[in-house]
Amino acid sequence: ATAEAQAGHARQASEISLAQKILADRAEEAAYERAKLRWLWACLITALVMLSVAGYIFYLKEKHRKKALANATHWPEL
Repeated sequence: ATAEAQAGHARQASEISLAQKILADRAEEAAYERAKLRWLWACLITALVMLSVAGYIFYLKEKHRKKALANATHWPEL
């Protein structure tokens, strides 16, 4: 009975350690997915910021170009 009980305990211990390993693997996988998602969001936000900065620079250049064109047509002697 003692050997049987010891075998049962050993089996239980191995099942527990296996379950703990599975849970740890799942937690690690979830953390990896969260990190990947965070990285994707960071890339997306960076791209949007760069795009908006480029758009603003283009807008300023166009405004300046229009002003320069208006000056050139209104004051031909300059």
